[in-house]
Amino acid sequence: MQDLKETLKKCFIGLEGEELEMMLNSLNSLCEIKRFMAGDVVFKEGDKNSELYIVIEGKVQIVKNVSGGMKILAVLEHGGIFGEGALLSDKSRGASAQALTDVSLCVLRREDFEKFLKQNPAYAAGLLIEIVKVVNARLQYVNSELIALYDVMRIIGSNPDDLRTVSSEVLKKFVDMTSCEAGMVFLHNLAMQKEDVLAVSSDADSAFVGLAQSSVADKAKLFTDDSSLRYLHDGNLLWLGIRNFSGKFFGLVVLFDSKGEFEDEQIKLAIAVTEQLGMAYERHYSTQGEKERVRLKEQRVGI
Repeated sequence: MQDLKETLKKCFIGLEGEELEMMLNSLNSLCEIKRFMAGDVVFKEGDKNSELYIVIEGKVQIVKNVSGGMKILAVLEHGGIFGEGALLSDKSRGASAQALTDVSLCVLRREDFEKFLKQNPAYAAGLLIEIVKVVNARLQYVNSELIALYDVMRIIGSNPDDLRTVSSEVLKKFVDMTSCEAGMVFLHNLAMQKEDVLAVSSDADSAFVGLAQSSVADKAKLFTDDSSLRYLHDGNLLWLGIRNFSGKFFGLVVLFDSKGEFEDEQIKLAIAVTEQLGMAYERHYSTQGEKERVRLKEQRVGI
């Protein structure tokens, strides 16, 4: 298991030397280790508890209830901090935290932090600065997400009945936001149990297209077998499942980068966009289904 001090050190990269060592020793004595099995809920949206968590080992996802299902806000790994608001206010949890794998967490309670604040104000200030950095980074991401989603919703609103045009235009957004070199969109054909090409970026070469087409069936099976799977980083390719908020699978986006370099923030943005694309696909199929029901009804009336 990852050493607690090493985990804490990752959270305070701005400190060094004796100052860092004293900070780590102080926090190490205050923190408790908690372990959760994959699938366990760490806390639920609306809960009233007062603990900050740092991931020592494993993965935790932060999710929020939205209309139609659950929206994944973040997936945190070693050194990731969450639940920081509980140290600063009495407000209930604004989202839920769930273990994606078996996890070990460092837990700091508010009452222990308040003691720490009185006994070691300088070090407590250092911890608060790190928390502010975390909050600021999340605010910056939210701002980027809002801009990207506004553009995507504009594209979807302009072409609600044309999935091919919507997919092609949104694919351009994927390429821009991840700075990748090429991409494709596949639509899951439930009746034929295969993946149909819906869009290909203008810079896609035959080697990438061939690789994506030869791999898509296996990747689609992984995503259909695991409704919680949102993305898969496989070498030079980033695969993104197109789902609605309840996890229903509609297809795949695959992006190519020759260096295989996809940053965490880029992946989070891409996941948010695939969720909007999934909702657009769901609305399209619902509308088409309603039109077909009306057509059949009119036929029966005519008979």
